[in-house]
Amino acid sequence: MHSWNDLLPRVKIGAAMLLAFFCTTMFAPVPNLYVQHVVLKERFSTIQEQIMQMSSSISQLQAYLPENNLAFIVPFFTNKSTQTIQQASGNQSGELTFPTGSGNVPTTSNSTSPPSSSPSQGKNLPSVTPTSANIMAPTNTQSPKATNTPFPTATRKPNPTATQVPVKNVQPINCPSTSSRSYGTISIVGSPETRNVATHPDINLDVRGYAPVNEAKQHIRIYTPLEPVDPPQLTTLGNFTSLPPIVGTYRANHWDWNNNARGPAITVPVVTVIGIGMNPGDLLHTPVSGYDIGGGKEVMVLFATQTKLTIKYTREDNMAYGYGLHFDDICVDPNLVALYNQMNSQGRHILPALSEGEVFGVARTGEVKVAVRDTGAFQDLREIDNWWEAFL
Repeated sequence: MHSWNDLLPRVKIGAAMLLAFFCTTMFAPVPNLYVQHVVLKERFSTIQEQIMQMSSSISQLQAYLPENNLAFIVPFFTNKSTQTIQQASGNQSGELTFPTGSGNVPTTSNSTSPPSSSPSQGKNLPSVTPTSANIMAPTNTQSPKATNTPFPTATRKPNPTATQVPVKNVQPINCPSTSSRSYGTISIVGSPETRNVATHPDINLDVRGYAPVNEAKQHIRIYTPLEPVDPPQLTTLGNFTSLPPIVGTYRANHWDWNNNARGPAITVPVVTVIGIGMNPGDLLHTPVSGYDIGGGKEVMVLFATQTKLTIKYTREDNMAYGYGLHFDDICVDPNLVALYNQMNSQGRHILPALSEGEVFGVARTGEVKVAVRDTGAFQDLREIDNWWEAFL
């Protein structure tokens, strides 16, 4: 049996070492979330072993002390633990120091006041409750090591916080036959298209065709870096104060250029045309972007009918470069259609042009169908990160 004089120094030093071990291990930075989870499990396991060993030593002290008279030990350690750590580490500043690193490391205050000797103020130390029960010593088992488990690939999930405005009226309207609006023009860059654009699968979306697909009618987040120059923002298509609902999802078709015929549906991305919920008669504005094609204009009109419109954010008379947008099942302003027909009949060297935010028509039904292409490739317009940045 150990004497009181043998056990008491061991208990004091053990408590001080436990406190130092807890501080230096729990706040050490770890590289990533998965490794952090495994390493913290190891640290808690080691601390638990230290506490159990301390409890065993305190149980042995009970033989030398009156019953329930161990309460003085906690404040006693509170006063002495900092001094013991300082002696062991050579730090005489009167402060506890923590390891530095890239993680969020807690710092101590600049105060050099000693810790309180009151038990109620020693809140940073674990309280030890004496017990007369026999405590089994832990076995020397090794904690599991971190394994190089790969992170799962990112998946597209519906945005849970996006609110969508319900469509109030879905009865279609008759497209207006007159307008008081006027529009400007701009000269194209390069050669004009010589084929009939009404039957061109890259300019008239109806030629290529699209069909409904059973995909989520929700806006999604993909958490990709934003483009250095803003692509067309569909947030500015209408007078939206929050995300409008997506009421339709569709897949456009590939085009077999060798046989000049429709190909199978495009499957990457899974949605290439969306239906945006709006009310018939709502004004449609040219989506704002970070582009300017000259003369204060943002887009050039490649194709226009009473219910269809194709616009381009560069001045080439094709869809091979830059962003292009298809709108379907809308009412295009009749004056814009008339100007397009005039420029098209004169050889397409000059075409109508729109400024950012300029009105080009109105919604015809409760669904405005839109497709966006980037250098010819169709995009998934459900992605908030690219096309609805104002509602991130």
